[in-house]
Amino acid sequence: MAAAVPAAASSFLDALRTLPSLLAAERTLNPLTLLFSPNTTSALHVPLGLSLALIPTSFLLTHVSGNVGWVDRVYTTLPVVSSAAIAAWALVNPNAEAFGASLPRLWIMLALQVLWSARLTWHTARRGLYDLTAEDYRYATLRKILPKWAFELIHIFAVAIPQPILIFALSIPVAAALQPAANLSAGPGGYALPLSAVSFLVPAHRSAPGSTPALHLLDGFFALAGLGIIALQAAGDNAMYRFQEAKHAAMRGSEQKLDARGIPLPIDVPAGFWPGFPTKGLHALIRHPNFVAEQLFWLNQGLFAVFASVHPPAQACLGPAFFLSLLFCASTRLTEWITTQKYPAYSVYQRLVGMFLPQETAIKWIWTTLNGTRAELQHELTTPPAKPASAAAE
Repeated sequence: MAAAVPAAASSFLDALRTLPSLLAAERTLNPLTLLFSPNTTSALHVPLGLSLALIPTSFLLTHVSGNVGWVDRVYTTLPVVSSAAIAAWALVNPNAEAFGASLPRLWIMLALQVLWSARLTWHTARRGLYDLTAEDYRYATLRKILPKWAFELIHIFAVAIPQPILIFALSIPVAAALQPAANLSAGPGGYALPLSAVSFLVPAHRSAPGSTPALHLLDGFFALAGLGIIALQAAGDNAMYRFQEAKHAAMRGSEQKLDARGIPLPIDVPAGFWPGFPTKGLHALIRHPNFVAEQLFWLNQGLFAVFASVHPPAQACLGPAFFLSLLFCASTRLTEWITTQKYPAYSVYQRLVGMFLPQETAIKWIWTTLNGTRAELQHELTTPPAKPASAAAE
């Protein structure tokens, strides 16, 4: 007999509390066995187990290889694997019989994640970060300027432990979207697509009354928004990638110079690439369009789940996006500090363009216009400083 099913399948604390007893009862780490087991009472059991296993694995690989990029390498795929495990649990586990009417929404969420993953995996591959000797340049910089013990603390408490947990958390909205038929919302105005209209998306053993609202207007809106967000991230990544590839080709392989402390020194920007970073197109509106899109994508996933139910578990749905944004705020500060060391004009760019929000850029436009500094800042950002006569002669 199947175990009693909670009103939703998304309780992190319930999954964490019951995971040890599940593993003890099954005596296996095989995810496929766990997905079918009647002891797997939570959709989050398998994703949680995968992410917890990543913590010691990435820690050991880092110390064996001397490379911190192991979590980064799985970030592009593990979230969608975790979400696929949740969908698989909903299809095959005896405890998931009540959630069949939620499957059409899950397929939309999962399809968007597959597109997100495929694009980001391709972009990561072309940057060479799947090379087992490669790692994010920020780690390399920190390793040079920090004592070994301080870098190790950052590795443990900012990378090895929290990032696998955050990757797991990104799948929570998919589990939260699993709701009993009685809890599913008809959406704004009650214009919902009944389950009978999309019954081909639900296997017979997971069927529910044909009048059950399977999808509604906001699902269509969030699906289109998700596609737009993926396109925005692609545009931001492509603009940065093309600029950096062309710039580094023009630098003819010149090495980055460091001061005695290991901090990057200003780079002599090649002609035609001033100020050393893109400032046009999307980058004229916000400094990090790709980072904005990444945060918006997971917020969009959370909103699917919030509006799926008449009793939305809003904190569980939106919490992962919030913590991801905190991580981006911290890591972007480090990114911009390093960039400012390499390209001093970046501090001028910061005064003209917002980090994540075009509204911030608009406020900066108003402020610099009113105080009369805008023309001078724009000139400084767009005009390379004149080289000394001796340097020009060389």
